[in-house]
Amino acid sequence: MYQELERVTEQRGGIVQERRMLRIEQMLDREINHQTGKDTTVKSLFKYWHATHQNGHLPSAAAFSPRALLEPKDARWVSWIDVTQENPFNFVLYDHPGAFFGNFSCTALLRHPFKLHAARCAFEYELCKRTRQPIYHEITQTVGRSHRSYVRLLLPTVDKSGKVQKLFYATRYLTEPIAA
Repeated sequence: MYQELERVTEQRGGIVQERRMLRIEQMLDREINHQTGKDTTVKSLFKYWHATHQNGHLPSAAAFSPRALLEPKDARWVSWIDVTQENPFNFVLYDHPGAFFGNFSCTALLRHPFKLHAARCAFEYELCKRTRQPIYHEITQTVGRSHRSYVRLLLPTVDKSGKVQKLFYATRYLTEPIAA
């Protein structure tokens, strides 16, 4: 079992979610495809992000291009969030895979139909932006009769002035989603 930095369980209406924040070291240990021995997309994204640090500075958002390094089937699970707005509900998702709740690419978080999920995402995105550190979560959600369990890694990147501009993220399903 992995040591949790934080565990949040919430329920509102027909939505239940549990979000466990885990250590990055645990992500490095865990994100290996045990059938092939290769890194998962989550770990590959982290390695690329880590390798693009320059003199201890966060990677440049303009130069950070992880999708070009990945196979198309893997690149599908890498997205980014514009975090330039002050209010995290105004952060905009891009290249969102839309596998469960639908496609929210080019959409502000405040427009997400499941407010419980949106509120927790806003908090986590703002945390990553402010701390300037990667954040790794295991998330389990039930919405009505639909269910999913997945991991997500958030990674900050900066503009020319050093201000966090974009969060890149990768997701990996732990179980096959059940959509009702």
